[in-house]
Amino acid sequence: DTTLENRNDFLLDYFALKGNEGKPNAEQREWRFNFVTNYTFREGALKGWSIGGAARWQDEYAGGYPTIADPNSVLILPDVDNPWLVESDLAIDLTFGYRKKIWDNVDWRMQVNLKNVDNWDNADLEFTRYQPDGTPARARFSAPRTVFLTNTFRF
Repeated sequence: DTTLENRNDFLLDYFALKGNEGKPNAEQREWRFNFVTNYTFREGALKGWSIGGAARWQDEYAGGYPTIADPNSVLILPDVDNPWLVESDLAIDLTFGYRKKIWDNVDWRMQVNLKNVDNWDNADLEFTRYQPDGTPARARFSAPRTVFLTNTFRF
């Protein structure tokens, strides 16, 4: 019956919410880790120069659910115990800088920041939601690579 199928489609999100009651939010990443480092050369030919980097990792999350037939009714229900998972994500940043005292009380710092160097060609596509049959329902481009220069004067 077409009417029953249409009504069931509207209820899938409701049944997914009900099936996940008492569990952590299924569409939220459970784990995230950030690692940041920086090294400044204090002597020698590279005195004043610095290099650094960062890595940001995010865990996978449920992006949709396959469906199963409810043996006790005519309804089709989401299988909340076996979700379609959105892949984990890793982003890499790099920094290069130089610091020098330019007057007695003025410290100058110049830094080049490269964000998301792992997406160098700005073409990474990530799927964020899945249909019940496992095909992608929603996608977006990953955060693009950006390069910017900052200058700071401290006094």
